[in-house]
Amino acid sequence: MKLSSVVILFAGCIALATTAGAGPGPVPQRLGAALSFTCNSNPALNLTPLSYRFEIKEAPNMANAGAGAGKVVYNPLTLQFQATKEVMDQLARIGSARPLACKLTQTVPESAQGRNTRAVYTWDFTLVTLSTLTVSGSDGSNTTAGSANVPSVTAQAVFEYGGLSYMLN
Repeated sequence: MKLSSVVILFAGCIALATTAGAGPGPVPQRLGAALSFTCNSNPALNLTPLSYRFEIKEAPNMANAGAGAGKVVYNPLTLQFQATKEVMDQLARIGSARPLACKLTQTVPESAQGRNTRAVYTWDFTLVTLSTLTVSGSDGSNTTAGSANVPSVTAQAVFEYGGLSYMLN
């Protein structure tokens, strides 16, 4: 199988994976999934993302395409999360000093023959650096908790990486 494009998108508690060409189809949609993102920084970075996105592309292998033909391109990993003080402090400490090894884990509850089981999707990223951190807020006019409007502050972190491996347990 020739990999031409893989896009992994997770939003809320619904997972969607799209592949081009032959190979596995979309990841089943499941509710109640849990996400975690950890890095080997000192101190360790531990985030609970609300969503993630990354893309892997392979340059087409065309005749006379040169040295770049068939090369894998890793587009950035983007995480969205609640911008709590603890999370922002963790991200400020890691900065972009040295490349890290990070792990994104998605645990999805499944029902198999009446038994409760779970699938654990794990992506191991290598040579990871934080490239962009964006914070967004709202006045809460679109968010209602009971009868009161609640302001919302979220952050988006964009990480560059140089390698990726995947495992399903």
